Amino acid sequence: MEHTMNSVEIIKPTKNLSGVVEQTTPLLVAAYCRVSTKEEAQLKSLKSMSDYYREFISRHEGWELVDVYIDEGKTGTKFDNRPELQRMMNDCRAGKIQYIITKSVSRLGRENESLRMYIQELRNRGIAIYFEEDNINTLTSDCGLALGIKQVVAQEEVVNTSKHVKLGNQIKMRRGEMVGFPECLGYDYHADTKTITVNEEGAKTVRYIFERYVNGAGCTVIARELNEQGIRTLRGNTWGTSSVAGIIKNEKYCGDVRYQKTFTKDYLTHKSVKNKDILPQYY
Repeated sequence: MEHTMNSVEIIKPTKNLSGVVEQTTPLLVAAYCRVSTKEEAQLKSLKSMSDYYREFISRHEGWELVDVYIDEGKTGTKFDNRPELQRMMNDCRAGKIQYIITKSVSRLGRENESLRMYIQELRNRGIAIYFEEDNINTLTSDCGLALGIKQVVAQEEVVNTSKHVKLGNQIKMRRGEMVGFPECLGYDYHADTKTITVNEEGAKTVRYIFERYVNGAGCTVIARELNEQGIRTLRGNTWGTSSVAGIIKNEKYCGDVRYQKTFTKDYLTHKSVKNKDILPQYY
C-alpha cells in the first residue's frame, strides 16, 4: 500500500502574546503616563516614561504612535480632572486609537468604580489597555480576576497613604510647624523653604481694605470701591461683601495661622468641608 504525505495547512494566529490582534494596516497605539505631584523628581520620571514609550512603540513593526498622553500633578482617585486622560478617551471614541499602553493599573487610576467604567467602555469599543508592570491586557478573557485584585490593592494604597499623610500633618501642626499655605492675597509661599514673604502688589489691596474698615467703611462699601478701581480678588473675580469680610477675619493678617479650619471628608472626591467642632484645630 502506497502512502502519500498529507497536506498540512498552517492556520496563523490572529493574536500575539500581548493579545493584540494582528492586522495588515498599522495598529494605532497610544501611551498614558501620570504622576500625582509636580515635584522635580516625579516630573523627571514622567519625562523618562514618555521617552520610553515613544521609543518602545516606534520600534514595533506594524505599530503607529498616535500620542503619549501625560497628566502632571494629578491624583489617581479623580478621572474627570485629568485633561490628558479625557483627551485620550475622546480620541478613542473618535476611532483614533486601537491599543493603549500604561505602566500599571494604579497609573490609570486608583478608584475602583471609575476605573471599571473606563475600562469597560474601551472594551466595548474593542480597545485594549495593556498594563506593563501587571502584565494585564483588558481584552483577554483571563484578565478579570487579576485586574480586580490590582484595583482593590491600588485603592487600599490610597486609603493608607491618606491616613499617613493626615497623621504626619497633625504631628507637624502640634509642633507649630508650617504645613503648606493656601493662596492668600498679599503673601507668597515658598514650598522649598516653607516660608512666606509679603507680596507687595497684593499687600496694597490688603492695606486698603483694613484702612477703610478702621475708618468706618463697611464690607459692602469697600467691595464697591475696589470694583470701581478695577481691583480684582486673588482669583481674578470681582469683590463682594463676603470676600472683603474674609480678608478682615483672616488671622493670617495678624501674623498667626489656624490649621484645620477645613478637612477632607472623602479621600476619593478630595472635597473639603468646614471643621465645625469635629477635628482639633491648631492655632
